[in-house]
Amino acid sequence: MNRFVRGSRGTKSYVMKDCGKDVEIHDIEEFLKWVQRMHMSEDFTQEGGAPPMPQKKLYFRGQADKSWDLIPSLFRKGNANVIERDILKHANISLWNEVHGFSTQLEKLVYFQHYGLCTRLLDVSFNPLIALYMACTEQSNESGFGAIYSGYKDCGQMPVVAELSADFLFNSANDDFGYFLQMNGNVEAARHIDAFSVPLFILPPIIDSRIEVQDGAFIMFPLLDESGLYRKHTINLIEKDFFDRRRAIVPDDCKSDIIRRLAEIGINCGTVYRDTESKIKAIMNDARSFF
Repeated sequence: MNRFVRGSRGTKSYVMKDCGKDVEIHDIEEFLKWVQRMHMSEDFTQEGGAPPMPQKKLYFRGQADKSWDLIPSLFRKGNANVIERDILKHANISLWNEVHGFSTQLEKLVYFQHYGLCTRLLDVSFNPLIALYMACTEQSNESGFGAIYSGYKDCGQMPVVAELSADFLFNSANDDFGYFLQMNGNVEAARHIDAFSVPLFILPPIIDSRIEVQDGAFIMFPLLDESGLYRKHTINLIEKDFFDRRRAIVPDDCKSDIIRRLAEIGINCGTVYRDTESKIKAIMNDARSFF
């Protein structure tokens, strides 16, 4: 049965409509009501289908187009010719001054991802308003709606698996992950090779102010396929249980007003991205709003 909650935006009146597993929202207030429902664990697990987790803390992901798959940038259209380990090694050399002080290869991978290098990491945030901002920052290409997904924080992060995966991507001379583990003396990891063929939830070290401001975390897509071979293709998390099956969707004609409202409470491109260019852009956007 459909449920309706009254809402308003400016002089217009809207109805927040729950049709199946997609909830159409038109303003911040409606979105926060949806978030509140997601935090009701019984409602979340029974209706959404995601498995219950020990800690009931949600993370969120916003995408500008609801038709987009939940896959990392490395495997998206346009990056088919990118060789993962080559681009990471090139970035490691080119940005040596920025990353030479990092203690692990995983920290480097997170840093490169956060600044736009295509990797097998997918960004998420513990701040639902950051996800809403991401869903509204551009117009949808096909569907006419942005989308926000939610999921439970996975306490079984297996950070050692994530760190060894990153070590392989930066340091291996070939595609044989088993040989890489053997040569590096990781006998225990070799016995649990299946752990490298599932997605991982990563709580990153705060190596950059942007990660802290965005309350960011990541999902690392599996290093190996089901046969234990280095994975050069992807899976789609829409088909998995990492995210709840329900989404908040935002019509394109509501996005600009939501962006203005978010700016009023301190969420804009300058505060989200922190670099000088983004701060200048936020100032200009704010100035134009007065005309």
